[in-house]
This record gives sequence, C-alpha cells and structure tokens, in this order.
Amino acid sequence: GTSETTMGLVATGLTTTSFVPSTLLGLTKYYWKVTAVDPHGASTTSLVRTFTTGPDVAPFVGKYTCDEPAEDYSYDIEFTKGAPNTIVTKNYWNSGWTATFTVNLTKNTYLMSSFTFDAGWIGAETGTVDPATGIMVGHYYLYKNGVLQEEGDHTYTKK
Repeated sequence: GTSETTMGLVATGLTTTSFVPSTLLGLTKYYWKVTAVDPHGASTTSLVRTFTTGPDVAPFVGKYTCDEPAEDYSYDIEFTKGAPNTIVTKNYWNSGWTATFTVNLTKNTYLMSSFTFDAGWIGAETGTVDPATGIMVGHYYLYKNGVLQEEGDHTYTKK
C-alpha cells in the first residue's frame, strides 16, 4: 500500500522468492511485508519495508506527430503504455509496424532496440525525451535483408 495502514493482501500461495506487482504509480512510496507460512501452518511476518517507484512514462502516452525533417515528411502516431518503462506504437515509420520504446527517465533517453518488423525489415532508434513537453527527438536506422535502406531523424511532438 501507499502507507503502513493501507497495506492489503496482494498475493497468496506464492512459491517463489520474488513478486512483481501489476500496476504501480510513478514517484510513489510503497510499503510491503511478507508473511511466510510453512507446511504445518506456522507463520512468520517480516518487518514492513518500503520502496519508491521512478517517474512514470505517462507524459509520453497519447497522439503525436512524427516529423522526418530531412524528407519533409510527417505522419500521425500514437503511443500507449507498455511495461512500466515502455511505450508502444502500432504505426512505426507510418507502416503499421508495432515498435516498443524503452524510456529512461533518469537519463531522459529512449531506445528502440534492433527489432524485426516483417519481410526482412529491421529497425533501431535512440534519442532523448523531454518529460515537461513530451517531445522525443531521435535517430533511426532501417535495414532490409541486412542492407541499410534509410537513416534519419525523428521528432515526435505531442498533439
């Protein structure tokens, strides 16, 4: 929970030594404890512990215009929230390709690792993010069958 008095039961019957909660708010302090139960029903409860989450990628979720300045070309793109530090689009390079961007809000950067789209197309992109404005600026590479087809810059501006 977000205080010692709001801790509720989150999971039972776990047999592993780790647990990943499903949804957490950014920049929030959470309190937790574990109650272990042995095969005979005896239990032991840990001390209350805390952790604080990092910033949320929410400023980068929504509708954007993607500009490719060198080609004087723009298209609409939308990002949705993926895993805790990722955003996902289903229209990368105006192609209908799905791409996942990992956002690092400590360094204000993003990365789309080398990713195979379809029919031999592979892309990668890296850049910077501005949490205050939601603007992302990066450099991309697109290969087809291992041959560089296009390299350029993207500027994503929130609508």
